[in-house]
Amino acid sequence: MFLGWDVGIPFILYALVSIVLIASYIYFIVFERVGFVGFKEKPSLEEIPPALLLNRSSQEWWLWLTHPLEKIFLKRDVHPHTLGLISFFITSFSLIGFSFGWFVLAGGCVLLGGTCGIFHKRLLKKQGLLTQNQTFLNFNLDLLGESLMFLGLLDHYTNTLFFYVVFIAFLSFILIHFSKIREEGLGITTKIPMLGRFERMIWIGISSIFSPLISAFANYFFPMSNTWLASVGITIVAILGAYSCYQWFDFVYKKLK
Repeated sequence: MFLGWDVGIPFILYALVSIVLIASYIYFIVFERVGFVGFKEKPSLEEIPPALLLNRSSQEWWLWLTHPLEKIFLKRDVHPHTLGLISFFITSFSLIGFSFGWFVLAGGCVLLGGTCGIFHKRLLKKQGLLTQNQTFLNFNLDLLGESLMFLGLLDHYTNTLFFYVVFIAFLSFILIHFSKIREEGLGITTKIPMLGRFERMIWIGISSIFSPLISAFANYFFPMSNTWLASVGITIVAILGAYSCYQWFDFVYKKLK
C-alpha cells in the first residue's frame, strides 16, 4: 500500500490528515482538562441533546474544530435555507460513497453534512427565522438525507449478515423520529436521552474515515477488512438506537396505562 506511487501518495496524505484529526482531539482534551484553553468563541452545546455514549468533551472538540467554518458562513451572510440545502445534498452524497465502498468519502460527507445541519439551525435561531414551517422543512430534509445515507450502507452490505445490523440501525433511526412526533401528539414529555443525529454522525462518520487507516496497520499483524471499524460504529448506532426506542416505548406505554 505504501510502495505504489498511485496508491501510496493518496494513502500517505489520508494518513496525515487522520493523524492531524487525532492530534487535534488530544490537544483539545488535554488543554481543556488542565484549564489552559482560552477559546473566546467556544461554541455552545445548547442545540445538542445529551448523548448516550459520547462524552461532552468529544462533542465540544468537533464543534470547536469546525467552528471556523461556521464563522465563514456568518461572515459571508450565507442564508440558512442555502446552508440547509447544502447539508442535505452533502449527506445524500454519502449514498454513492457507501454504495461503492468509498467509506472515507462517505464518512466525510456524513460529518460535513451533519455539521452544516447544526450550523443551519444556529443561523436560523440567530436570525430569528426558526418558524414552524422551517422546523417542518428541516425535519423532512434531515429524515430524507439520513435515509439515503442508510440506503447506501444497505446497498453495500447486501447479501451479508451485517445487512440486518444496518437495517436495525436504519429502523431505529426512523422510530426515533416517529417517537418525537408522537410525544407532541400524546402530550407526553419523556425527557429520555435518545440517539440523536449528532451522535449518529460521529459514530458512523468518524469510524468510516478512520477504518482504512486502522485496517492498514492491523493487516501487518492479522487480516482485517478495510471497513471493520466502520462496522463497529454502525453496530453501536444500531444498539443505542434500539435501546433508545425500547426506553421510549416502555416509558410511554406505562404512562398511558
